[in-house]
Amino acid sequence: IAARSLASGATVTVTAVNNERDAPDRTLQVTGTVTGFPGVAAPAPRTLTILDDDAAPQVVLQLSSERIGENGGVSMVSATLSGASSAPTAVRVRATAVDATVGELFTLSPNPVLSIAAGATASTASVTITALNNQADGPDRGVRVTGDASNVQGVVAPAARELTITDDEGEPQVTLLLSTATVSERGGTATVEAQLSHPSSTHTALTVAVVPDPPAVAGDTALTGNVVLLIAARATASTGIVTISAQDNRVDAPDKTVQVTAAVMEGSVPAPTPQRLTIEDDDPAPEVTLTLSPASITESDGASTVTATRPASSQGAPSG
Repeated sequence: IAARSLASGATVTVTAVNNERDAPDRTLQVTGTVTGFPGVAAPAPRTLTILDDDAAPQVVLQLSSERIGENGGVSMVSATLSGASSAPTAVRVRATAVDATVGELFTLSPNPVLSIAAGATASTASVTITALNNQADGPDRGVRVTGDASNVQGVVAPAARELTITDDEGEPQVTLLLSTATVSERGGTATVEAQLSHPSSTHTALTVAVVPDPPAVAGDTALTGNVVLLIAARATASTGIVTISAQDNRVDAPDKTVQVTAAVMEGSVPAPTPQRLTIEDDDPAPEVTLTLSPASITESDGASTVTATRPASSQGAPSG
């Protein structure tokens, strides 16, 4: 400031430097030191505010794998920031089953918190999601991965990610179980149950039927009461019993066979292989009776007619 002047003849420029980092507005104290002019008091400091122009960064969750096998498959969850922050960021990872009815699917690390240091854009560790094997056939299952983010400077919470846990069990096979393979035609019974080779995640419903092998006919057996077998989800044995009763025909004949079948009404299993049930005939073999007419004849050209007969209860029409 020249003698007898009140203002400086030049200026000093303070230029802000962009740091590409979200942070609070910052202040500077602009001061001045008077030299060479005794008696002139130093000026009072002035405050200059530098306005931050970086938006709050977005947290992004990263999965090391988006599909893992249910038998111990692992996906590592980490976090990144879209831009650096002047404050540290903590992200608590959460995971929930997309379908809440499917049971326990996975385990999460004991302390599922990710930390991103101030000035950094990536977490220094990861959270582990480990799939649990359920031994039951079913569709692939989804896990929704989210994060609760905190940062004193402000941060945008991450979008949810979806992890798929793939099923590794093959399609179960259903088998019909007969209490006996042979029954007597005179009121003999056999019960039918069903069993899966391994559990399914859905229930199975089977309708039992009997198909006669010729010469057997539909009337040789009867289904009594319930004809539906149910296997609950994650179970292998059916509830309820279907009973097949043989019907006595009072006709001597060879043993007969029928095929016990079942149609799948609900569930994702193939139809079971039919089981053969033998119906043992219990009618005795008929005795053939000879009849002479007449029973006495003369020795001089006498003649008698011989007729053979069998009971009408034997197979086929009576013959003579």
